[in-house]
Amino acid sequence: MAPRYIPVDRDQQFLLPPDLRDWLAEGHLAHYVIDIVEALDTKAFHADRKNDETGRPAHDPDMLLALLIYSYALGVRSSREIESRCLTDVAFRVLSANTFPDHSTIARFRQRHDEAIKELFFQSVALCAKAGMVKVGVIAIDGTKMKASASLDSNRKWRHLRRALDDIVDDAGDVDAEEDRLYGQARGDELPEELADPATRKAAIKQSLGELEDRIDMDFEDRRIAKREGDLKSAQAKVDQRTERHRAIREQGKVPREKPVTRDHVGKAKARLAQAHELKAAKLNAANTSINLTDSDSRIMRDAKGGALQGYNAQVSATESQVILAAELHLNATDYEALHPIINATRTTLQSIGYKDGIGLVLADAGYYSEENLTQDSSPDLLIATTKARNIGASPGPKRYGQGALAMQDKFKIESNRKTYKKRSVMVEPVFGQIKSPRNIRSFTRRGKDAAAAEWKLICATHNLLKHFRHA
Repeated sequence: MAPRYIPVDRDQQFLLPPDLRDWLAEGHLAHYVIDIVEALDTKAFHADRKNDETGRPAHDPDMLLALLIYSYALGVRSSREIESRCLTDVAFRVLSANTFPDHSTIARFRQRHDEAIKELFFQSVALCAKAGMVKVGVIAIDGTKMKASASLDSNRKWRHLRRALDDIVDDAGDVDAEEDRLYGQARGDELPEELADPATRKAAIKQSLGELEDRIDMDFEDRRIAKREGDLKSAQAKVDQRTERHRAIREQGKVPREKPVTRDHVGKAKARLAQAHELKAAKLNAANTSINLTDSDSRIMRDAKGGALQGYNAQVSATESQVILAAELHLNATDYEALHPIINATRTTLQSIGYKDGIGLVLADAGYYSEENLTQDSSPDLLIATTKARNIGASPGPKRYGQGALAMQDKFKIESNRKTYKKRSVMVEPVFGQIKSPRNIRSFTRRGKDAAAAEWKLICATHNLLKHFRHA
């Protein structure tokens, strides 16, 4: 007896609902996004549109914003993939109202509205606050490493850039071979146009050199070089003056009484100047500092597993409902320098939404511990681990820790504080898990700190809107 299957009849005709929105189930996320965008203040996204009849009509910014919010909520961030889904995915077609914005339009819209996206983040917090999801008696902060839109292979030390620049100046015929050696073949994170174009490459490398030198304290070395350059000019001027005097005396048929003209002190001045340049180069090369040619703002960091990545330190503060109150990017891999900036950013968010209640207590792990953080006069109250969680409350001894850490350890000896601190891991750590795992957002698509920071706020705003959607 032949097996029985559900019939496959591709010629079957259907009477589909005339309203495309009815193709989606009631309560679908796309319906929520459309309603939310209608409720948001989107004037900032319309501000750059012309109010005239010239040119081709533009796509509605509200539609593009809804498309962007929905895409980021799903973890779809490629403008080309968003364009493709507007053709193949029912939810995307509902959001775009059966219009088909191309990837360039979507990318330009995202790039053009960094400031408006920051305001969108504030509005996402305000929506959660209105739903009763924002309580700031206790908040938690934490950071995670996010990969930049750049490869580790694109990092170059000062000496490599200097050599590439010298090769461009000295022998233009060997530039292509040198660049192939330095930059390799395309890897999907190709160099910016100014580096790929031979006509602008020299200026771009000079700029990279300047940015790299700015990261290292070169003031002393630059002052020494300037002094040596002044000494050389002075020595050369002295030789020139003496030579001119001797020439004038000999023209009169006389013998100069001064010592014979010598260029020894000019040669010594040149040697001292060369030595000063060598000392500066040695300091640059010894600093273990490099710059990424694809995203010069990004840094080499260690991820949670100890592996190296090219990226940023993404910081958040979160409530007990896992609503993100502040989202910031930092260039330092360590967290302790981000403590007060993220607290201040949280205050800014609360002020922007008219939230009058001050922050009560901030929970943070040992990555935020430093004596300066613990002894600096601060509000709100802090509960920062000074050691691993299993050792919290133990007496560390004064030789290993300063007075700030000893005072913090005394706080942890109070049972109610230890109980409160345990909330930290379920308040903020799941936030990163929800962003990186189901949404698969582990990197930025935009380059440069400002652009990546705006994208981080968009990622966190859509996190908040998803929380609001599920809460509602």
